[in-house]
Amino acid sequence: MKAINVLSLAVLGAIFPPSSARADLPFVTLVNSGDPAPGVPDNAQFSGLGPASSDPGGSRVSFATSLQGVNITSPNDTGVFSGPATAPTLVVQEGDPVPNSGDTFRFLSSPTTNRAGTIVFRSTLLPSGTAIFRKPGTGSLQTLARTGTFVDNSSTVLIGNAIYGDRISVDAADNVYFNAELAGSSVTDNRYAVLRANSSGVSTIARTGITEPPGTEAEPTVRFNVFYSVTANDSGQVAFIAELHNASPSANWGIWGWSDGTLRKIVRKGDAVPGLPGVTFAEQNYAVSIGDDGTVGFTCTLVGAGVIGDNADSLWTEKSGVFKLIVREGDPAPELDPGVVFASTMLPSNGIAPAISPNGSVAFLARVRGPGITATNDDTLWVQDGNGNLRLVVREGSLVVVPTWGSVGIGTSSPDFLSIYLDSFDGFSTSNRLLFAAASDTGNFYGIYQVDVPGDTVAPAVPINGPGVRTSRKALLRLTGLASDRNGVSRVEVKVGSGVYRRASGTSRWSFTARLQSRTSRLEVRAIDRSGNASKVAMVTIRYNRLR
Repeated sequence: MKAINVLSLAVLGAIFPPSSARADLPFVTLVNSGDPAPGVPDNAQFSGLGPASSDPGGSRVSFATSLQGVNITSPNDTGVFSGPATAPTLVVQEGDPVPNSGDTFRFLSSPTTNRAGTIVFRSTLLPSGTAIFRKPGTGSLQTLARTGTFVDNSSTVLIGNAIYGDRISVDAADNVYFNAELAGSSVTDNRYAVLRANSSGVSTIARTGITEPPGTEAEPTVRFNVFYSVTANDSGQVAFIAELHNASPSANWGIWGWSDGTLRKIVRKGDAVPGLPGVTFAEQNYAVSIGDDGTVGFTCTLVGAGVIGDNADSLWTEKSGVFKLIVREGDPAPELDPGVVFASTMLPSNGIAPAISPNGSVAFLARVRGPGITATNDDTLWVQDGNGNLRLVVREGSLVVVPTWGSVGIGTSSPDFLSIYLDSFDGFSTSNRLLFAAASDTGNFYGIYQVDVPGDTVAPAVPINGPGVRTSRKALLRLTGLASDRNGVSRVEVKVGSGVYRRASGTSRWSFTARLQSRTSRLEVRAIDRSGNASKVAMVTIRYNRLR
């Protein structure tokens, strides 16, 4: 079986982990190795399944896979499929002709799916070149950008032979984001770029040698040098990692964001770590992710006061300039045996970032160490539930029951490679549904899995500013207050007397103007979070003494 370049591999069957490696979150198999490959002749089957992505409703699953069967050979043994998990359809098979071109598909990347069911993927071409393809849920396959496509409506700058990244991002409006090497008569040391492509053409977001990185205004000669891991959410917010040219070695990496034509610095090597005096961010992994609410996830080593070899790795999120530490090397690993701690969040397989749910929750891979931990059970997958608690999803060493084969274990023969993988582009199909994968210890079984993550059960809080009993001499009374919730407040509602609840202005900071009619009125206030949880009702009594 030919290996395909993927970020995620998975196992068959149901998982029955031993007590020291339990996975208490139920999950189901979506697609297995050995399933029929629809649209491929001669009863071909799925073999090595790649990472899956899904639309938010979970009705459509898209994935790349290697194929096995009669007449399957090296030139045609991979395919991209999309559709309901019970009946995916063939989008393209290696060796197929490229529409409206004399080329053929060669190596296919795993696809990414947006909320409308549009999928995008990258493919190398025969006889030469690389291209990005887009297929709307009910539309035909389109070539969106390829080697030779002009950039920024220029006749001298075009996409060269290299379009980078195993995965291509797509937003809800079908805009596609990627990094590529440019070519043309005016292209010299400015040949790398972060690009956006749509039906109107290809435009530049950032370019080496030209774009001034935000956060380097005091360093006039610093420019972007090379880009890594371009990712975007449904709203078209982009995050990417970049190496800097002409920057100090202590500050030559960073993560930047882009939205509506504006770049911003998210974090840079050498920046102070919030909450840890004397500690700075150091090396970042080669991957970053961004959720639909704008939360950015990344892993990074730390340096400085109190940082030693076994507590340097860390995993963070950032949103609107606010950083949150999710987990740090040396922290206890919940649900595992006493003394077992997180060993590393910067894992040996580059390109695997944490996955961010639409409400900002995190799923991530980590290695653990401690009593009873060996190279055969040290890989783990974790997710934050709706209340922010870390939950163990699956661990290397868990057993998998495979029909006709019996039990096999999740694992790998090499400690330098991961046995569990996570799709950081589309790990979450909804706020409470995660797609993940793993490799069996025999390497013979692959599959795509879905786990339902426990949701948010904590109600928001909504205190009212001021005393609980008040006097007013005016018929119109303005109330103000605060409301809070880990996952965000959706709305605040106020009821006056026996009336109905009406929506207040604002959410986390709210206000409401009440019209008083009786001498004594009771005002009731409640907040509803994004998960639909309602707060306890806060009440204030108003004694209305009308002006005469």
